[in-house]
Amino acid sequence: MPGKLRPCPACGETDTSFRTLAPGSGRFHIICRLCRRHSTNWQNSEEACVAEWNTRPLEDALRALLKAEGDVNIALRIRLKAAEELIAAMDEQERLNKEPLTNYSGFLTAFRREFHKGDVTAARKKWEAANGSIE
Repeated sequence: MPGKLRPCPACGETDTSFRTLAPGSGRFHIICRLCRRHSTNWQNSEEACVAEWNTRPLEDALRALLKAEGDVNIALRIRLKAAEELIAAMDEQERLNKEPLTNYSGFLTAFRREFHKGDVTAARKKWEAANGSIE
């Protein structure tokens, strides 16, 4: 029993049939019953005929490309979610930084934020405001 046939590459019809060159000849090809498209070569077995009919390098390459693009989209969605979480955390940090520094951890967060932005002067001012002069 030959393998499962893919739909017709021309019209998408699934109603296809084997056709023989002559009764008992042992030569086969496949024909679509709707659009009459047929496999390009006569084959010596039904299995070889199915393999030829199902071989579609361009369609298979396109499917692989679409799957890869889908995988990239999934990766991008994951990165977008991480970026959105980071933005939410930064917004929360910004909200905390606008409130008066009432505890040491809040101060350290504000200090690190200014220091990592490269604004050492602002970081120093925050330190001095909370702890007195550095010198």
